[in-house]
Amino acid sequence: MPILLSIETSTRVCSVALQNDETILGSATLHIERSHAGLLAVLAERLLKSCGVLQTELNGVIVAEGPGSYTGLRIGTSFAKGLCYALNVPLITVGSLEALAYGVAPFIAEPAFLIPMMDARRMEVYLQVLNEKAEPFGNAKPFLLESEDLLEYLDDRKCYFFGNGSEKAKSVITHSNARFIDGIEADARYMCHPGFRKFIAGEFADLAYFEPEYLKEFQATKPKKLI
Repeated sequence: MPILLSIETSTRVCSVALQNDETILGSATLHIERSHAGLLAVLAERLLKSCGVLQTELNGVIVAEGPGSYTGLRIGTSFAKGLCYALNVPLITVGSLEALAYGVAPFIAEPAFLIPMMDARRMEVYLQVLNEKAEPFGNAKPFLLESEDLLEYLDDRKCYFFGNGSEKAKSVITHSNARFIDGIEADARYMCHPGFRKFIAGEFADLAYFEPEYLKEFQATKPKKLI
């Protein structure tokens, strides 16, 4: 029974989850802006301690592969790689949007499209289309609200939109088949099932060459003036 640590840092939320086989032993989440660099290691250490698990007992590490925050993804990936190198265990990656869909899929009892959205500034989001079982129809991609449409999916069946980018889509997507689910945020717990499935299948990332899927180039912003 593998013990796996999941790490999710693709948004402002920093979260970790620990599982033994398919059973989630515990999780911890921080809703603190820019906390990833300083608190991720502490969060993971405290979770392991609270669950009575030693780092050396880990059999693998699961990390969000993106899309999402450039800085957040780099921090999560660096931490995950460091653990894998130190413990000589495999790295497993799960798409950030696919993981969100796994958080919703258990509650959908009809044929539908799950369309998780992640905020990408202004009127742009990252999105991915999956079925009600969280099986992808394509890769994650940037999507410009108001300039592109999803009629091929909306005209076919109900579409469930969720994630931190779906709020600004409410005023744009008004189709009768559109359904919006509030309160669904990135969470390491949603990575446990797909991560476990990949672990059992031996679908491991290359520790030396894996890089997150940013989808967009990094854009630096000027710091606010201190008064």
